[in-house]
Amino acid sequence: MPKPFSAMKHRAVLGYGAQVHMVENRSCTDARLRELVDGYKAVVVQPYSHPFVIAGQRDGDGRVDQVADLDIMLAQVDDGGLLSGLCRAAQALLPRMVIIACEPAGALDAMESVKQNRIVPMPNPNTLADGFRRVLRS
Repeated sequence: MPKPFSAMKHRAVLGYGAQVHMVENRSCTDARLRELVDGYKAVVVQPYSHPFVIAGQRDGDGRVDQVADLDIMLAQVDDGGLLSGLCRAAQALLPRMVIIACEPAGALDAMESVKQNRIVPMPNPNTLADGFRRVLRS
């Protein structure tokens, strides 16, 4: 968990029974992750691009079923797993639904990535949403 982080999120993660490994900043996360993977003989499951993660997000956390005849939804881009799963669910369940991808004005890495047709990392996004304060990986 890179610093700075939300104390509430830290407590919640500990409350779920997880071990938290802190690093000084986001640029240290990949090196620490490699150490942990090697030490635990673990496998990395990317939270945004792994097929099982996307499949698990397929209903937008239950939102697709909460409103009859839902015709439009605003969804955060973040790393793309939720948005990808939501698009798959909408295609299957509500094919006429319009999904609008959203991100904070101070963290427009997805918009820039589409414009430039490449992943454009934003290491220091300007947003209160700490979930958006991450570094995109290619």
